[in-house]
Amino acid sequence: MFSLGGSFGLASSARLGALSAAISKLLEAVRERSVLWLPVAFASGIELYLPLPSEPLWWSGAALSVLFGFGALAAWRSSLLLWLCLALLLSALGFANARLRARIVAAPIL
Repeated sequence: MFSLGGSFGLASSARLGALSAAISKLLEAVRERSVLWLPVAFASGIELYLPLPSEPLWWSGAALSVLFGFGALAAWRSSLLLWLCLALLLSALGFANARLRARIVAAPIL
């Protein structure tokens, strides 16, 4: 683990472990309602697409979706990492959806 010297690395590692445990406990407590956050994650990807100053590459949303999809498959044993990867996957799918929709409705430039 990276340490800046002294016991700082050990203390921050303990805090990170405690934070991870607290988040996992929170996720377990709201497991029944966690599906309600899926549209929020999807919409966040659309929200990330809209303020871009120029069009991203056509494959960027699909590449992010594949990346986070494999991340979710790799993290299926850890509930915290799984939920994080699923949220990022849905955000990437929202981004790809916005990019595809903009491509479909694009009018010719005169």
